Amino acid sequence: AAGLSIFIQIYTVFMNPVLAVILMDWFVLRKRRIGEEQLEDLYDANGSRAGTSKPAIIATIIGAAAGFISVDYSSIISIPLTAILYYVLMVKLPKDSLFRKGTILEGK
Repeated sequence: AAGLSIFIQIYTVFMNPVLAVILMDWFVLRKRRIGEEQLEDLYDANGSRAGTSKPAIIATIIGAAAGFISVDYSSIISIPLTAILYYVLMVKLPKDSLFRKGTILEGK
């Protein structure tokens, strides 16, 4: 039972930052909008979702590292930190970055 508890705590430390990135992207940056154009873009090899989102990766790694500070409070620490960091990194992306397409940051 102790092994399962440790597994769940470590799993949670890594999943909280992923959840934070998904929630920030969907609710704040994309304003819960997905139209037909965005759906087609998901399956386009050269679309805005092609490749790796460096802001998402960086925010997730830093959020997971922060979660290990106190595994018992990793949700309280890592979710807000990761979400804010992801937003800041997305704002800092170049204006012509494909990952800004369809977000509130597009064209800004």
